[in-house]
Amino acid sequence: MERAIRRRGIALLITIAFVLVIMAIIGMMLGTVQSSQKSVSQKKVLIQSDILLSNMLGILKSASGDINDSVMLDIFLSMPFVFDNSSHGISVDIAFRSNARVVNVNWLVLDKNSTNKRDPFEPEPLNQYIEEYLERILTVYNVSDTILLLSMIADTIDEDTDERISGSEIVRDNLDFMQSKIYNMHHFEQILYAYKQKTLDFSVDKIPWQSLISFDNDKIDFNYINPAVLQFVLEGLDAESIRLLTTHKDSVFTTIDDLPFSTEDKEKLKKMKIVFFDPNLRTTMRIQSTGAALQVALNYNLKTKRVSRVEITR
Repeated sequence: MERAIRRRGIALLITIAFVLVIMAIIGMMLGTVQSSQKSVSQKKVLIQSDILLSNMLGILKSASGDINDSVMLDIFLSMPFVFDNSSHGISVDIAFRSNARVVNVNWLVLDKNSTNKRDPFEPEPLNQYIEEYLERILTVYNVSDTILLLSMIADTIDEDTDERISGSEIVRDNLDFMQSKIYNMHHFEQILYAYKQKTLDFSVDKIPWQSLISFDNDKIDFNYINPAVLQFVLEGLDAESIRLLTTHKDSVFTTIDDLPFSTEDKEKLKKMKIVFFDPNLRTTMRIQSTGAALQVALNYNLKTKRVSRVEITR
């Protein structure tokens, strides 16, 4: 217990130091940009974001080695990163969150690199647990042809052009349609569009897909699992139990033995790639300056210190 408290204290000091360094960087950045106040607002905010992002990533890479377990990560993610300087007409909001919160829909098709032998004339097999998860979602939202939609999703993920059922290979109707993986929500929505064209079933539009599926995470960190995901992963959990296990939990969970579930449910969670520390973060930096605004979002891995999937919006 004493060791855990000491470790939390060290993590807290590291995180506070990180915040102070970021604040110092922003202060220096504001001084640098102040001389160009007469520049066009949009150009100025681009300069500001470039300076801040570059320095922030440098500090994050040097500090991230100390964030290596669920307790330290929880302390880090609970810290506010909001900076406002009215005299310079700029505010900066940096948000970090776990990028392992929902089910990666690409898990539906089992690993293509698996060494398990299978009939080459049979379609690539599906992950039973992911299939059941998606089926429960489609059933709750009264999707009329769950078999067709699941087949269209699977046929997008696999690499062949063989139909699992009639009409499930979108690439046969659209040669420009991307295959072998679902890359993002826009790509997934193309599947939904093709499904709606075939069935005239628009119930899929009512499903909060953003809260239930993702496209690039390798695991799900139970400490940050979206409550809606847990609802469909484990049937029978009441709303209060889900709340106490997610948004209102007393402390982080460090192992699966911390969870008040049956052995069967724990095994199901393991099959759903549940872990209790995942180093992948989604970082969003919002900069608002006089007459302009910019948002930079990116994935950052605390372990490999690599940046991926950078998105910039104005």
